[in-house]
Amino acid sequence: MFFFIRRSKVVLDCFTYLDYVYQHSPIEQAAENIPSWFKNAKTSYKEEGFGPSATMKKCPAIVKTLITGLYMPLWSDVRLEISSSRTENNTIKKELKWNFADEKTSMVPHPQEQWKMFTQEDKLLHVKINSVWNFKTKQDVYFYWTQPFYHKQSEYIIVPGIDSYTTSHNTSINGFINLEKDREFILSQGTPLVHIIPLTDKRVELKHHLVSQQEYDRMQVIPFTFVDYYKKLKKPKLKCPFHKK
Repeated sequence: MFFFIRRSKVVLDCFTYLDYVYQHSPIEQAAENIPSWFKNAKTSYKEEGFGPSATMKKCPAIVKTLITGLYMPLWSDVRLEISSSRTENNTIKKELKWNFADEKTSMVPHPQEQWKMFTQEDKLLHVKINSVWNFKTKQDVYFYWTQPFYHKQSEYIIVPGIDSYTTSHNTSINGFINLEKDREFILSQGTPLVHIIPLTDKRVELKHHLVSQQEYDRMQVIPFTFVDYYKKLKKPKLKCPFHKK
């Protein structure tokens, strides 16, 4: 006798109010966007005097990373410019300018006082991209945010973090820009910006929703204390399925 156990799932509801984001830049399963260089790579090579040797394409850890979790792709081209100038005190001042092609998305630097214990401003600058997605789950599942390392997008350095979406639904993208070298560059629409890895063995099912901006805004958390307001959000009460009351 054979028993087939179906793996349970977590539904991640993804909400946006912008139709071009909903149609052209949905949240996607990582396995659906394997980088082309990896697809085209050979699995082995012949080393002189030896038999065939495996390339990184045969590394199970790399393969598992590439097919696990979700990607949040960039939904609009963004142009960034880093420039230097001298102040009256003869010190070097760094400046970052940006503009998004959709003319709606915004980036917000956080004050240095919030992050100077981590790095110096003359090397890195914190910039938060205000996301156009809200996430929601019924289960209290955690998700790990990290850099999509194998997609070789290194201009915007993602700050790793762990989040959940039962009470807070915002998906702001925190990162750093390297200011050491003056340059101009464009991050293209569709570029995997964040690799989101669910910290569960359950299957994650994506559901995308196009909603009104009013409904979208209602899902946003509004700070009601100066600090730690996330800790004061009420979590949904989980009912025991075996409890009759």
